[in-house]
Amino acid sequence: MSVIPEDGPDGCFGTTECTPDGSGLTFIRLSDTHGYAVRRGEVNVQVLGGLRVGKSPLRQAAPKARPVTEEELRRVLPPLRPRDTVERFRQWLRTF
Repeated sequence: MSVIPEDGPDGCFGTTECTPDGSGLTFIRLSDTHGYAVRRGEVNVQVLGGLRVGKSPLRQAAPKARPVTEEELRRVLPPLRPRDTVERFRQWLRTF
């Protein structure tokens, strides 16, 4: 899955096939992958798989795909490491 901003490159740029497939989905084929793209607000979400992956699972996944939220990122990613010396020292002190 990938997210492309609205002002980014056209979702069909560089594809060998790019055809509307109903329900807001667009089927895209590249040289070694294929899948579907769907518009989500200000971004296009693409769900791609290798050529051995069937079109049906990709078509089912695309309408459910969405960009990750800030809250989901905060839950999954570790906190940022402090950049300045004072903040690193404070963090080190908190470990005791």
